[in-house]
Amino acid sequence: MALPDEAASMSVMYKEDGAMARILLVDDEPNIRLFYSAALADEGHEVIEASSWAEALRFLEAEPLDLVVLDIRLGSQSGLELLQRIASHPARVPVIILTAY
Repeated sequence: MALPDEAASMSVMYKEDGAMARILLVDDEPNIRLFYSAALADEGHEVIEASSWAEALRFLEAEPLDLVVLDIRLGSQSGLELLQRIASHPARVPVIILTAY
């Protein structure tokens, strides 16, 4: 029996047609992006990487996305401020926040 939280997390993993998710990974650290990108791609997801606010916003506007994985700190920029921008976007893409702090 799946718990509600499990069912919600599974809906992000698979699209309605059964395809894997298209995920935007936003982190300014190349090694962190490489690690998460490889892990998600190994599971069959399509991963788009962004190293900055500007890149992330360009992808958000241009690409249909199923999920954003966002670092809370992006160099001198705040991931939380970017989260507010993503939350106000009409696509209403779910976001997972990462932090090493």
